[in-house]
Amino acid sequence: MKNNSHITIGYSIKTNLECALDEVIKQVDCDSAGLTFCFFSGYKITELSDLNLARWLPNGIVVACTGAAVITSKSYPKKGVVVTCISSTVITAVSDSITTDDTLRLSNIREKVRRLSRNLESKIGVIPFKDVFAVLLMDGTQNSEEKVTSAIGSQLRGIPLCGGSATDSMQFKANAIYSNGEWLDGDSALVLAHTNLAFEVFSTHHYTSMYESIVISSADPSNRKVLEINGQPAAQEYARLVGCEIEELTPDILSQYAMLVIIGGRQYVRSVARANSDGSLTFSCAVDEGVVMHFARSTEMVKNIEQTLDRVKSHIGELELVLGFNCAYRELEMRRAGLTKKILKIFRQNNVVGFSAYGEQINSVHVNQTFTGIALSHT
Repeated sequence: MKNNSHITIGYSIKTNLECALDEVIKQVDCDSAGLTFCFFSGYKITELSDLNLARWLPNGIVVACTGAAVITSKSYPKKGVVVTCISSTVITAVSDSITTDDTLRLSNIREKVRRLSRNLESKIGVIPFKDVFAVLLMDGTQNSEEKVTSAIGSQLRGIPLCGGSATDSMQFKANAIYSNGEWLDGDSALVLAHTNLAFEVFSTHHYTSMYESIVISSADPSNRKVLEINGQPAAQEYARLVGCEIEELTPDILSQYAMLVIIGGRQYVRSVARANSDGSLTFSCAVDEGVVMHFARSTEMVKNIEQTLDRVKSHIGELELVLGFNCAYRELEMRRAGLTKKILKIFRQNNVVGFSAYGEQINSVHVNQTFTGIALSHT
C-alpha cells in the first residue's frame, strides 16, 4: 500500500514465507529505501534464519524481527509479514548489532552506541540531535532489556528511543532478529536515523491503580522472580488482589492486571508473565526487592489509544507512519474483549504498522503492557 512518495507499506498473510515476501515487495518501494522495517509472525524460526532477506530488500538499512502477531493496515494476523520502506530522500540511517546474551558488557554496548553515532555523523555531518531518533529491536529471551536499554540510553545524549522485544508467538523460547544483512544469534538490533520528517516517540498504557501501595518483600531480580508480596507468597497475594484462585492466573487473566511503579515522576507498567509452581511470580521486567508498587487493572484501551494518537497528531500533524510496538498481553486483552475491529480502525486511520512484543523500550526504560512507538509526519 503506497502512502505517498517517501513511505510505503506492504503486508501479506500467505502461509508460504517466500510467497509472502514476493507479495509484499510489489506493494513497497524498496528501490529507493533508506530504512526498512520488516516484521514476521507465525513462521518457523529456522525458516527465517535460513532466509536471504536481501533478495527481497536489497537497499538501505534493513532491520527485521519476529512478533507474537504483526500489525498491518487492515488486520492483526497471528501469521504474516508487514514491511515499511522509508525513502532515502527523507531519511539517513545506520544500524548495528548489540550483544545481549550472557557475554554482554555494558562498557562495550556504550562504546558501540558512540561508534554508531559517529557513523551517522560521517554520513550527514554534525548531527542536529532534534532530527534523530533510535529504534531498538531486542532479543526478549535474554532477560537483559533493563541493562541494555539503560546503557544505550546513557549514550544517546537526548536522542529519543523506542523499541520492542522480539517474540516467538508466545512460546518464550526463541526469536529472530535481522540487522546489517544477517540474522543475529543472541544479539539485538539498534538503529539511529536522521530525518527531515516531523516525528514523536510516545508510550502509553491504560491501567489505573486499584488499591493502596504494595511492597515487593522478597525478589530475585536477576531471574525476574518475585517471591513475596506484602510478606505473603507472591502468587497467593496476587491472586487475592485479583479476586481469583492461583490456578486461574492464566495469561488471559494476567493481561487484565498489572503493577505500576513510579520512575522519575511517571508511572510505568510491570506485568506478570506467569505464576510458578513454587508460589513465586515471574515478571516480564526485573523487579527489585523493597520496591513499592501499585496494583492496577485495565480501563478503556480503545479510548487510550485514540487519545494518544490524537495528541501526537496535534503536535506533529497527520501521521504518515506509526511504527508501533504493542505488548502481547495487550493483544490478548484486545482479542478477548472483542476490541480488535475498533482498534484496527484507529490503526488504519493513522497508518500503524508493527508487532506484538514481549516488552517495550522507551528512552532508557524497559516497560510492559504498553503501546509504544514512533510517529512520523511530513509537515
